[in-house]
Amino acid sequence: MSGVFIRRFLAINGLLLSSSRRTLWRGNRFNLLVCLTSVLVVTTTHARDYEPIDGAAIELGGFSLYPSLNMQHYYDSNIIRAGQDESDSWIRVIEPQVTLVNEFDANRIQFGYRLSDGHYYSSNTDHFTDHFFSTQLDLYANQSHRFELSGAYEIGHDARGTVFSIGTGSQLATPDEYKQTQVDGQYFFGTEDATGRVEININHTQLDYDLSTPRYLARDRDFLRFAGTFYYRVAPATDALIELRTTQVNYAVASDRNNPLDSTVNSVLLGLRWNSNANTAGFAKVGYQQKNFDSPLRPDFTGLDWNAGIDWTPVERTFFRLSTARDTFETNGEGNFIDSRSIALTWRHSWLDRLRSSLTAQYAKNAYEGNTDGFFRRDDNVYALSGQLDYEFRRWLTAQLGYQYEQRDSNRLSIDYDRHVFNFNIKVTL
Repeated sequence: MSGVFIRRFLAINGLLLSSSRRTLWRGNRFNLLVCLTSVLVVTTTHARDYEPIDGAAIELGGFSLYPSLNMQHYYDSNIIRAGQDESDSWIRVIEPQVTLVNEFDANRIQFGYRLSDGHYYSSNTDHFTDHFFSTQLDLYANQSHRFELSGAYEIGHDARGTVFSIGTGSQLATPDEYKQTQVDGQYFFGTEDATGRVEININHTQLDYDLSTPRYLARDRDFLRFAGTFYYRVAPATDALIELRTTQVNYAVASDRNNPLDSTVNSVLLGLRWNSNANTAGFAKVGYQQKNFDSPLRPDFTGLDWNAGIDWTPVERTFFRLSTARDTFETNGEGNFIDSRSIALTWRHSWLDRLRSSLTAQYAKNAYEGNTDGFFRRDDNVYALSGQLDYEFRRWLTAQLGYQYEQRDSNRLSIDYDRHVFNFNIKVTL
């Protein structure tokens, strides 16, 4: 749950670089929270480590079809994240999903589709229907050469009062709908136990909002990202690494043709990745980032960039993750860009074979740097807490009970808010 919680926590204020929005979690759903950090998950880099698919499959020739249905009911105390004149509502979200998988030799191809249909019982303005399409091809040439190619297309929305409508959600007549296309390619050279390994990544993401008024039209943009990481084995369970990244950000329309937001972001990071024993694993990357604007009227940024996390499993049924990051993100309406620093702590525990719980706490400080039309710099402190209890009645039937709290404390008093969400979900698989 923590990985999804963090991704959704990032999406609300538009702080995800599109190249990292691979899972496309956007919209007004129970775990969509407010802003900030990079996706902080301690993972291996092996190209063939797949996330398990819930449920049993229907065999269709050489393919396996995994259907599922997620039904959510939740209460939101502040549906447009308003500081005053709050509106609450009960919400129903139905999500059918299908995943089609074929594994041939050591290779794998996967297709996915998910529909998310939301109905607000007390606000007809906020109904939504989102569509998510995805595909992935993993090619295993040999132990030293592996490829991952993936694509995603989303017809989604930002809930009123989030991302570009922070503080002005009541002015929108509908959710802020958009379309996003993403193509990603990765190449892996070297085995996991090799002395040296290389990963190369290329990603192109295009974001196109439906609203065509001048203020909202200026948000449409695309990202072209190139990244490379070299790992060097310095101990049996420890790799040193150097990571190079460059991202070109191009906006389709500039509010001021003489002062566009187009930029190039370059990063160099050094770090370690370790898996010292069965109880502890982690990574730490620290480096230098430059954000250079095409316009000479916008000051460039130079500063630290870091991303670190540690996993600790003191006993078999208990898991902790502590993570922190600093990164820059595209503005969501104020300033030239957002300088974000964050920290998150997650605890998961299996009380019984069928009963699990999770608790995640997050904090971020977001500074809106650059031109603010004569106003002082905007600084937001964002807090979030979520808890969830899962009970597996059957292998194919899981119930979830959860709570979520969000708070934004800003020096722009008009956008301060807090929000409580209580949810009950049922997930059904084969």
